[in-house]
Amino acid sequence: MQKILSTVVMVGVALVLIAPPVHAETDMASLVARMQAIITQMQELQAEFTALSGQVTGVVTTQTAAPTGAVLGAATSLLQEEAVYGKTNDAITRIQQLLATDPLIYADGTVSGFYGPKTEAALKNLQSRFGMNPVGVVGPETSALLMEYFTAYPDGVYPAGVLKSRPSVTTALPVVAGASTSNPPVANNRARAFDIRERDDEYHITVRFTDGSSKLVIAADNDEDTLVDTIVRRTDLTRAEVLAVLDADDIDESSSRSSSRGGDEDDAKDAIDDAEDAIDDADDAIDEAKDDDEETDYAEDLLEQAKDLLEEAEEAFDDEDYDEAIALAKEAEEKADDAEDAIGDERSDAIDRITATISGDSARIEVEYDDGEDDSFTVNESDENDIIEAVADKLDISESDVEDEIRFETADIDRIEVEVSSGVSFVTVRFEDRSTRTFTIFEDDEEELIEKLAERLNMDEDDVEDVIKFD
Repeated sequence: MQKILSTVVMVGVALVLIAPPVHAETDMASLVARMQAIITQMQELQAEFTALSGQVTGVVTTQTAAPTGAVLGAATSLLQEEAVYGKTNDAITRIQQLLATDPLIYADGTVSGFYGPKTEAALKNLQSRFGMNPVGVVGPETSALLMEYFTAYPDGVYPAGVLKSRPSVTTALPVVAGASTSNPPVANNRARAFDIRERDDEYHITVRFTDGSSKLVIAADNDEDTLVDTIVRRTDLTRAEVLAVLDADDIDESSSRSSSRGGDEDDAKDAIDDAEDAIDDADDAIDEAKDDDEETDYAEDLLEQAKDLLEEAEEAFDDEDYDEAIALAKEAEEKADDAEDAIGDERSDAIDRITATISGDSARIEVEYDDGEDDSFTVNESDENDIIEAVADKLDISESDVEDEIRFETADIDRIEVEVSSGVSFVTVRFEDRSTRTFTIFEDDEEELIEKLAERLNMDEDDVEDVIKFD
């Protein structure tokens, strides 16, 4: 029996060792096929061994094992190289076939092999479902997820609801009695700890790996999602690995340090109280004016803007951003005072100009009317088309009218940080008011990227060059 066991184990090892080396030019399908062939042969050996062993007990145990890391790693790396926005190939066809099994992920369901906006949107949906950063790019974590499916279903035939959970691709392999049945050790570059320190309005995260090495990662703030997304983007760690190690106490501690910066909590509360009082006074005055049949439409519009500003101030207060809360509350108070002063006034509907100043994930809107009056408010949008839609809704006019009058500006930028990976540039714009804006551009050439950034941010290319920093 021992001889049979030795033979099975030796043949099994040989199957892995004689597998041809993986080259970068090998396509994904052949890699998956090779893995599956090895697995199938090992399964056959296991079945043969079980049959020969009969009723003998205490000779072997079984354990669950995944395909060899070398083959799987090569396949996922190749998938990242092939699945790039704008490309057309078989790897993208395979991805689309998988995505199309779930209408909630890929409603269009087109399988063309071309990686365009619809495929990008579907990948974002997939990433959101599995707790990843929804960037629509096939990075290390997403390619590893896709390879799980491709390995589990090499023929491309997927059962209903396959995308509702991750597949578990395992194979029974023979193990000599007494050998360890624990899971294979984690790769040496896995994280064991994160040290978070605040420095110059940024958060410096020292990622400490199990092999003793470390890497410094810089995040814009200490929000958990931001920290996790930043670590995932700048290391080869998956989101699940980061969350498993990230210490909530470290985040809470950095939060307390963050909240102590800038404005005072009591000052912010006082400013919000003053704004509430001004809004109540304007509300009462408008009600009285209505009873006296005075014109109040313009005053009511201004009062509504004051209430919106107060709501934003309260949200900033809840986020412990007291400087922002104070600024918004004061603006709300001033707007409420303007509303009370505007009772009896009529505003011309003719708009002279609309200015949208984009900062972070929002835009400050200034509306100038032909009669010299002006309004201002904030919309929580940074995309120009979304801003136009929000302004049209706010002013109760058509989007085409807004397009005719609006002009876009960008708030003063402190710096632009760019991280380039696999033909994709991850852009973080840091404004002087400490707000940030992030987006992705499918370009890795520096000159082309600067040109696209200048167009997107409505800036001169020379100004972009002055503040840009490539990582």
